[in-house]
Amino acid sequence: IKCVEVFKEFYQTKTKHRKLTWIYSLGTCNINGKFEPKTMELIVTTYQ
Repeated sequence: IKCVEVFKEFYQTKTKHRKLTWIYSLGTCNINGKFEPKTMELIVTTYQ
């Protein structure tokens, strides 16, 4: 994923003594669903 690689490169320029580890199962995603009669925001895990 390009955005992960870009952030990894940025992070490595800021610190030399830490390791960045992505834990995708702990992430969340906000989805705006346009349903009738209203719009709803769904907050789901990356696993869903």
